[in-house]
Amino acid sequence: MSKRVIASFIAVTLCVVATTSATDDKKAAVASKTKAIGTIRYVANMGVLITAGDKSVLIDALFRNGEAAYDSPDTDTRELMEVGKPPFQNVKIALATHVHKDHFDPQAVSRFMRRNPTSKFVSTSAVIGSLETDAIGFDEYRARVRTIEPAEGSSIEFAHAGVSVDVLRLSHGGSLFSNIVNIGFIAHIGGKRVLHVGDGVLNDTTITALESAAVGVDVVCVPYLWLLSYDGQVLLKKKIKPKTIIALHFATGEADAQATVVHRFFPNAIIMSNAGQTVPF
Repeated sequence: MSKRVIASFIAVTLCVVATTSATDDKKAAVASKTKAIGTIRYVANMGVLITAGDKSVLIDALFRNGEAAYDSPDTDTRELMEVGKPPFQNVKIALATHVHKDHFDPQAVSRFMRRNPTSKFVSTSAVIGSLETDAIGFDEYRARVRTIEPAEGSSIEFAHAGVSVDVLRLSHGGSLFSNIVNIGFIAHIGGKRVLHVGDGVLNDTTITALESAAVGVDVVCVPYLWLLSYDGQVLLKKKIKPKTIIALHFATGEADAQATVVHRFFPNAIIMSNAGQTVPF
């Protein structure tokens, strides 16, 4: 074969490879866009806004001045969220996992419910009791509030405005918080399933609940300490196997340092600690 023929053959081959590579890149880009049907937006601490199309779910975000060690919503975000302005204009369901003030504030929830007359709010009896005794205007939205506390090892499903949610009993754990009821949620939105565990701790109650209900969810939102523990690593890597892991609940200013450790065990985990940070799912 002549040098000219060889050179021509190589040129054609390189052209085909380049074209194929470009096509694959375009397919990957299109596939990525196709798969991403919604977004998860960081509010503060464990608080997130989950949005798909014209429907949103707000979890552990309606609080004001939480614990000093953790992020609280800034004034501008709080105002937009409580009155239902973009990006919080389509919240169909608001949820709180438990009564602690870095996850829930009765006045924030009450203002949100009075300004968003088609939204529903679901939480534990302690949270609803706080609304009834401490919040302004509870009677205005009493009919749109629901207490759900599943028994250990079981779940309860409810739906509203095209969004359904599975409620799970997850332990807050430890002697200090043994009397605090913490519930987790699996939001079914946009054809995807998003798990949020609140302050659930990795004991038998929590692990058993998630092994039976959360296997194969698309996204998990968990405290970053889950990703550093052996039980958490086994549960996520071998049992649940989510497509996306979002790490939350960092002490203020410590996310960058902890991210290095988290990524040793979960290189693709998404660190959420910046107000307004948004990731597709």
